[in-house]
Amino acid sequence: MFLALDFPDNDFLGKVVVPIGTFVLGFVVSRWTMSLKEKKDFQLALQKNADTYQGSIATAFDQFTKALSQYAKKKKPSLDDFSQISSTGEAYFTQLRIVCNATHSGAISGAIARTTFAPLIKEAWERSIPRFYEVLGDIANKNDIEWKGELRRDNYQPVVDFYETHCIK
Repeated sequence: MFLALDFPDNDFLGKVVVPIGTFVLGFVVSRWTMSLKEKKDFQLALQKNADTYQGSIATAFDQFTKALSQYAKKKKPSLDDFSQISSTGEAYFTQLRIVCNATHSGAISGAIARTTFAPLIKEAWERSIPRFYEVLGDIANKNDIEWKGELRRDNYQPVVDFYETHCIK
């Protein structure tokens, strides 16, 4: 079809159409690939994301462990302890979910996820999250309160997905 066009001379094809076509093709291909600088900038952005998430996790973890240590010192923990552990635990686990989602969406590189976050997620899924529900149940029992909280896998689906992808060998 293109060759069926009636150009005044064949030089028009070589002097105008081919350069324009080459420019357009080059532009499109350059958008699919990254230069070395763009790759380094992208890696730096992923590292900054990981650093930000790591700081958020550390802060939430510190608050959660403080609440747990206060609970551990008491013979009969109060409802305030229940509330404190519940809220700080949920804040910590929410930060873990955010990191897992960020990893799955590509905001954190797989290598950083495996080296930095996989140990945290593994520990959380295997020990911290189940223990969290045990502690809340213990406090509820000691205060004669009916509490029906239970660990449900679907509440932690991003963590489970990350765990199954990066933590199980």
